[in-house]
Amino acid sequence: NDFHAQEKFRMLIDNNFCENDVEVQLSFDDPPETYDECLGYIQKYLRRVRTYYGKDFNAKLKYVGVIEKGIRLGKFHAHITMSIPDPVHRGKIREKLEELWEYGTARTFRLEFNEEGMRGMAKYLVCNPDKPEVEGRVKRWIQSRGLKRPKVSERTGRISIEKTRKIISGHITERDLEPLYPGYTVIRIEPYGFKKEYNGNLDYTQDGAYVRLYLCKRERRL
Repeated sequence: NDFHAQEKFRMLIDNNFCENDVEVQLSFDDPPETYDECLGYIQKYLRRVRTYYGKDFNAKLKYVGVIEKGIRLGKFHAHITMSIPDPVHRGKIREKLEELWEYGTARTFRLEFNEEGMRGMAKYLVCNPDKPEVEGRVKRWIQSRGLKRPKVSERTGRISIEKTRKIISGHITERDLEPLYPGYTVIRIEPYGFKKEYNGNLDYTQDGAYVRLYLCKRERRL
C-alpha cells in the first residue's frame, strides 16, 4: 500500500544519499504521451549522466526517482535523487546535470534531511496522486543497481500488548520508551490497528493493538 511504499522509498534514500546529493526535477517542452516514452527519455538522460560521472570523476551514478503525470494538465515530469561524485565541485556538477537534460527544463536542489530523514519528500513523491497509474499499471519509482537495501528489524517483543495500549491511551510517551532502545532517540509514535468507539473506549478486537516507532540514531561524541 501507499504507506509501506513511502517508508521503503524513504529508507532507500536515507541509506544511499546524503546532504551532498541532489534532487533533479525534469520537465518537458514537448511532453511525451505515454509512460514508456517518458521513461525512454529519462533513461537516455541517465546514460549521459553515467558517462559524465565515469569520464570526469571515475565514479558510478546512484539514483532513485519517480515519474509523475500531472492531474490538471496530464503532463509527465520526473523527480530524480542523484549522487554527487565530488562535493567540492557540486556547483559545477549541478550545472552539468541541468545542461545534459535536452528535452526541456531541469532544476537541481540540494537534499535536506531532518531527524526523520527524507520522509516528507518520500510521502510527496510516492503517495502524491500524480504518480503514473496509467496504462494499466503503477510504477512507483525507478532506481540504479547496487543501492544498499534498508535494514529491517524484526519484532523484538520489547513492547508488550499492555504497554502498547498505554501508549495508545497516552500514558506512555516517546521519552518513556527510549531506555528500551539504547543509542536512539524515539522521535515519533504512530499507533494503529484499533478503532475508537462512540463512548471513547478503544476496541482492539478486530486487528489488535500496534505501534510504529520512528528512531533516530544518536551520534557518538568523542
